[in-house]
Amino acid sequence: MLVYIYGTLKNNCINNGILKNLSAQFLFPAETVEKFPMYLSENMMEYFPYIENQPGIGNTIQGEVWDLPHQNIKKLDYFEGVPDLYVRDKIKVEFENNIYDCFCYFKSENSETETLKEKDLMDEWIE
Repeated sequence: MLVYIYGTLKNNCINNGILKNLSAQFLFPAETVEKFPMYLSENMMEYFPYIENQPGIGNTIQGEVWDLPHQNIKKLDYFEGVPDLYVRDKIKVEFENNIYDCFCYFKSENSETETLKEKDLMDEWIE
C-alpha cells in the first residue's frame, strides 16, 4: 500500500528506521497535488510537522512515497498515534506528471499538541 511521508519518517530523518523496520520500500519523492496547511508542532519538547486536512489552504507539500506491506499499516498507525495525534486518510500526490493515491497522516482533531502557527506555513520538513 502506498503511504505519503512528509515528516520525521522521511529518508535521512530521525524516525526513518521505523519504516525500514516495517519492511517499507522507498519509491520516489512526490508533491501533494493540492495545497495543505503544514505547521510545526511541539509535543513534550519535541518538534515535528503535521498537515491539517484542509485542502486549498497553504502550500503543496514535499514528501516521499513508500510502499508499506498491507499487514503493517496498523503498526504504522500505532507509531503515528492514531487516532489521538494523527488520522490516516487518502491524498493525491504527483511525481513526474503521474498522480498517485496514497495514505497520509493528518493532524487529528483530538490532538492536544501545541501548534506553532505563529510561524509561516511550511512546504517541506528538513532535519
